[in-house]
Amino acid sequence: MDAYGHVNNVMYARYFETGRVAFFDHVLGSSMTPKEYTDFIGANGVGVILQSLNITYRLPVEYPDVLTIGIRVSSSSIQSDRFAQEMVLVSHKLEKIATTGSAVVVSYDYREGKKAALEDRLVNALRSSESMAISIASL
Repeated sequence: MDAYGHVNNVMYARYFETGRVAFFDHVLGSSMTPKEYTDFIGANGVGVILQSLNITYRLPVEYPDVLTIGIRVSSSSIQSDRFAQEMVLVSHKLEKIATTGSAVVVSYDYREGKKAALEDRLVNALRSSESMAISIASL
């Protein structure tokens, strides 16, 4: 909470990160072995890294509330080494979109310390994924 009784702005980045990890769990969890997925998500080889995050605050969220995050990847955003995610955060109390966001995610080789090409299975999983929503715990 900030001085005005609203959810502090830094929390929205955390909510979107939680949603991004859940998105990868959903989209990639079944296309990789448990070790491959742990290496991918745990930065032990080629994985992804957040290049940029843009957040637009539309409405203040106040305690208590329940929030739902929606995330999608547009096939047109997929390039050889990156893709974009679009995100929304919906307030159940307000019954409206409270925050929107976008992120650019880059394929990154953590061992080499440099960008890497997106693996075909990641590209295929992203292209076949539909929008996804996860529910975040009450505030």
